[in-house]
Amino acid sequence: MENSMFSSQKSNESFDVIAWLRDFGEVNSSQENKHNFGMEEFESFYSSLCLSSNGQNIRQNEPDNVICQPMDTMNQGCYVQELSTTSSDPTMDSIDQWCYGPELGTTSIDPMKIFYSNQCGTKKVSDVSLRRDVNSESIPIADVLRLAGERYLQFSTRRLDGLSMFIHPYGSAFSELSLQETKEVELMHTLFLAADEVASCQYDVASELIGRCRSKASFTGNPVERLVLYFAESLQDRINSGTGRISPTRMNEIIQHAKGLGLLGDQPEFIAMQKCLPFSQVILMVGIQEIVENVKSASKIHLIDLEIRGGVQWILLIQALSQRKDTKLEVKITAVVTANREKIEATAKRLLSYAGSLNLPLSFKLLFASDMSEIKKEHFRTKADETVVVYGSSVLRSMISRPNCLDNLMKVIRSLNPSLMVVAEIEANHNSQSFLHRFVESLFFYGAVFDCLDDCMDRDDQLRLTLEGTQFGQGIQNTIATEGEQRVTRNVKLDVWRAFFRRFWMEEVELCESSIYQGNLIRKQYARGDSCSIERNGKGIIVGWKGTPILSLSTWKFLRFNPC
Repeated sequence: MENSMFSSQKSNESFDVIAWLRDFGEVNSSQENKHNFGMEEFESFYSSLCLSSNGQNIRQNEPDNVICQPMDTMNQGCYVQELSTTSSDPTMDSIDQWCYGPELGTTSIDPMKIFYSNQCGTKKVSDVSLRRDVNSESIPIADVLRLAGERYLQFSTRRLDGLSMFIHPYGSAFSELSLQETKEVELMHTLFLAADEVASCQYDVASELIGRCRSKASFTGNPVERLVLYFAESLQDRINSGTGRISPTRMNEIIQHAKGLGLLGDQPEFIAMQKCLPFSQVILMVGIQEIVENVKSASKIHLIDLEIRGGVQWILLIQALSQRKDTKLEVKITAVVTANREKIEATAKRLLSYAGSLNLPLSFKLLFASDMSEIKKEHFRTKADETVVVYGSSVLRSMISRPNCLDNLMKVIRSLNPSLMVVAEIEANHNSQSFLHRFVESLFFYGAVFDCLDDCMDRDDQLRLTLEGTQFGQGIQNTIATEGEQRVTRNVKLDVWRAFFRRFWMEEVELCESSIYQGNLIRKQYARGDSCSIERNGKGIIVGWKGTPILSLSTWKFLRFNPC
């Protein structure tokens, strides 16, 4: 473990998660390699999406096993180094067993019931008026998806070759479509057919359908075309992986091009990205305001960031804390770093410079580790008189496929006894054992994201291309094209995290009204802020775009005894 210390000067009881994972549900080996759906099962599945009026997001066990090798903490990449501003510079059960939470043991698996009940109720899609936004010339991608799904179910018959279709007359909703919107629904319909064929291992037919998608979509086109192409390329990658074929796809090309732009490596552009996406900025503001409220009476504040990235969140906090009149205020940030050392060091120095310009005494410690399983309590060097706050944004989800890391991290955090832990995560279920369920859920989630990008950024914006290629394109590819240990994009919903946190004697803390108020102020500053929603969910919030959940935020404290 390495600690790099920077500083600014003011002007003049243990819980075994692995054992619980094994007890919480048994892996049904008979389900292994049964991820493929036939036509009838897919029709039943998609019908439930459009017609359900209520229900739970039910899951079954994932058969994948994850191999995590324990490491010797002090001898394999975990080290400590103190710097100043003047210095030179064993196979185990899959964690999916808890990711399906209290829903284990049930039989129904309708992954989008709740979403559809919020959007359509018990009506068919064709009976629902399309949600046209006065500020947009097109319908939301979510409506395109629902219309394509209904067309797939009710207006298609297939010959044995899977390619010839007889299309029945459109329903009332279809009659409201423009020519361009009709083309978008047809394109999405073709993508559904391709996914169905991939799930049925009809790879030749699937490849031909994917070819149709490729010919009509573009990475620089409208949001539906962009979305379809990323998913189509990911389907082809899945085919290549399953067959051993070497069939070139444009996914790696676009990802490498986006990386080559280098925009995300430059902190000003990273900050610009955060500012461009309303739901991102809302989550940031609510989380930081909650920390401000928590530490308002503390004179020594120790902030622990589990993945600092561009450090945008701390710019907001530094600004807020600098307004305090407490001359004895001491602030320390410890950032856990597992990659991009030079960039994170540059981030630390920028934050220190900003704090210095505001006369805020700030010290910054970088905790370098090759893996979260190496982290220990003593590495954080907390003091008894410090108020400790832990901040984790989209970091816990990255360890779902590595239970050793998540287990160790949560135990260490509990041992630090923070006054507050802020958790921001993606509010979606991309961890289904069923490929088709995962495919449809991902389409709706990324559809909302691409809708937001189109509403908030120009189509030829190079930063947008970078975001779509690196941040979102890679997530689509990993969710759709991979399985087992390679599939690391395994987002789960807030209720699942709640079930997990309770096992560590954690209690959820009600978000302050002032935090929600700040979030709404930020939302209203955007021209399309009315498309961004902030909804209370228990004691936390869920932030969405045009009705689709995108991110969740919740705050927690650790109890000294087991509440159960």
